[in-house]
Amino acid sequence: MDGFPPLARNADPVTSHEAAESVDISAGQRIVLDALAHGPMTDEEIYDRVVTIGARISPSGCRTRRCELVRLGQVVGAGYYGRTRAGRWAVTWRLIGR
Repeated sequence: MDGFPPLARNADPVTSHEAAESVDISAGQRIVLDALAHGPMTDEEIYDRVVTIGARISPSGCRTRRCELVRLGQVVGAGYYGRTRAGRWAVTWRLIGR
């Protein structure tokens, strides 16, 4: 699937694969998925990675796309926190199945 993580795992039931095929992932969501394919990150780290590849998206837009991916079941909290540049704690996000 274009080098992006699959929307359903091989071991998932057929219904999960059918649902995954029906999901329309936006270009912005693909960019966030691609960033998270490099490992768990905070929203700030996701944005930093997205900017390095030249994507034109705002920090707010990046967070919105990540939130959409959470609702779609593609991204979850990694279970630990990272620090922002301001020194605050932030949720670290990861792809499902990683």
